Amino acid sequence: MSNSELAKLVASVDAAWKDLHSFLAAVTPDQASKRDQAGWSVKDHVTHLAVWEDSVAILFCGGRRHEALGIEEPFYAAASLNEINEVIKVRLRHRAPRGNP
Repeated sequence: MSNSELAKLVASVDAAWKDLHSFLAAVTPDQASKRDQAGWSVKDHVTHLAVWEDSVAILFCGGRRHEALGIEEPFYAAASLNEINEVIKVRLRHRAPRGNP
């Protein structure tokens, strides 16, 4: 990847994060807790993003992804992404999101 391509990628990621933060800043507590048809709230989605982001960061530190997700290794190895996501959602449903919203 060239420096120019890398700069474009970083700018694109930064813009997407700014858009997400702007959206979340406008979400009311009621909206953050309301569930969609699949049973997920905005709060669930934000928590989900944070947990999966942590699971990528731990790889750069030599850690193991399933540990950052709070999932036992045998389950992580055998489960589908949907099954893993459901376990994370249920386990963290009552946790307050980091920052806003």
